[in-house]
Amino acid sequence: VAQKARASQNTLFKPKRLTLEKVYRQFIKIAKSTGTGSQRIKNGLIQNLLVSAVDCEPQFLVRSLQGKMRIGLGEETVMASLAH
Repeated sequence: VAQKARASQNTLFKPKRLTLEKVYRQFIKIAKSTGTGSQRIKNGLIQNLLVSAVDCEPQFLVRSLQGKMRIGLGEETVMASLAH
């Protein structure tokens, strides 16, 4: 449903494509955001990621944020591999 709705959306300019580095940095910012106003900041960061996402990327972003990747690897293994 969301992908169909997104297909009909128009933006003033085309956002830059997502890179693994950009997604990782945004996830770190989301994880480290605490205190007053952190919910608003997190929402903005997630929204920016989703606006830049194309094709099946939004699905994987949402799954990653929910911790439901279903890839058969532990979260620690994935985080360790991304850190290197």
